[in-house]
Parts: sequence; structure tokens; C-alpha cells
Amino acid sequence: PFEWLEIRWSLAILLALLAVMPVIYLQLHRFARPGLLPRERSWLAALLCLSLAIIPLMILATWGYMLPFLIEAAHSADSLEGVGTRYDATALFRLALGFSWLFVTIMLATLSLSIARLIGLIEHGEARFRARILLIFGGLLLLTLPVEYEGLRLLAAFVAMALADTISRTLPEAPLGRRKFEVGDVLSRSGSTHRVALVDCGCEGACPRFPVGSAHPGVAMPKCSALCLEPTEQDALA
Repeated sequence: PFEWLEIRWSLAILLALLAVMPVIYLQLHRFARPGLLPRERSWLAALLCLSLAIIPLMILATWGYMLPFLIEAAHSADSLEGVGTRYDATALFRLALGFSWLFVTIMLATLSLSIARLIGLIEHGEARFRARILLIFGGLLLLTLPVEYEGLRLLAAFVAMALADTISRTLPEAPLGRRKFEVGDVLSRSGSTHRVALVDCGCEGACPRFPVGSAHPGVAMPKCSALCLEPTEQDALA
């Protein structure tokens, strides 16, 4: 009875997550859309739509095809005459439940990494926040996968997090080199406070770039290839 109660609550949590997915995705898209560039909006919309379609389909396929296949395989595994077939139904249900939870965790990790990349928390050489997200969701898989995945938990968590990180890396490159600049307050002679940025525009290779390290700490240095010709760079700088 305890095992079936565990399966029942796990299924309730899984169905609740699937039920609120469209609402969360819609609210997330509405919140993020005004601050994104056109290519980033298209990428985020494609990511949300694909995950909203693929994850439920994969879970339905797991319960509609994989679980009956496992039960049929359990029936036909022992075909010796006079020997009855015995299998643990709860173990088969937990196996399908763990497979479904694996897809949900991949989706959540991908979404978290993608949002972190969009707002500039994961930039060039800044991997601490990325590592934290991967460790959180990877550890969640290690702790929550059923006992039927004993011996495969570490491999499943590694593959799932690698897949989530790979999908999040498809985000379009930042048109200004970075999405987040460390800008500090600069005090002028008159006592007023300003925030300074140096636009490093190459003018399609006609102008030399600023030397590395020429900007003082707290001064942003966005890099452009041709600011007067690229609407994407103009929108990003605005």
C-alpha cells in the first residue's frame, strides 16, 4: 500500500506540473518579451513552444507505449511450460514515472539555464552560476529517481544536464559582445554622478579596436561591428 501511495502522489505532482506548464510559459514569455531583441524573442518563443509540445508527448508515449511494452515483456520473459510469470507492478510504474520525471527535469534545467543566459548571468568565463544550476537539478535527479534506477542515477543525471546545457547554448550571440555590463557611478568635478560607456565600433574593420584593458573598472565597453549599419546593434545599445 505504501508503494502505491508513493506512486499516486508522484503522479499527482507530475500531472500538476504538466497542467501549469502552459500558464507559466505564457507568463514568462509576456514578462521577458519587452526586454529581448527580435532574434532572442524568436528563440525563446521557439524554445517554449517546442518544450510545451515535446515534453507532454514524450510523457504520454512513456505511459501509453513504454509501460505496456514493459508489462508485455515481463509476461513473455518467462515462457517455460509450467512456470508462472511474476513481476512487480509497482516497480514498472516507478520505472515509467522516473522516465517521465527525467524529461520534466531536463525541461526545467534547460529553461533555467536559458533565462540565466538571456539576462547575462552566464557570460564568457563566468561559469559559477551555470555550475550551480546544473548541480541543483543534477542533484535533484540523483535524490528523486526511483530505486529501479540504482546504478544509473549518476549517468542519467550527467546525460540530462549535458543535454539541457547543450540546448541552452543555442541562444543567439549577444550583438554587443555581452548581455550584462558592470557599470559603476563616476563622480565628476562638479559633484554630479554619471555612468560612462565607451562604444567600441569597428566600422566593418575600418577602425581599430580599443586596446584590451583600456577601459577603467565600472566603465562599460560594448563592442559593435558596424553600429550605423546594423539595426540589431542599434536596438541592443538603445
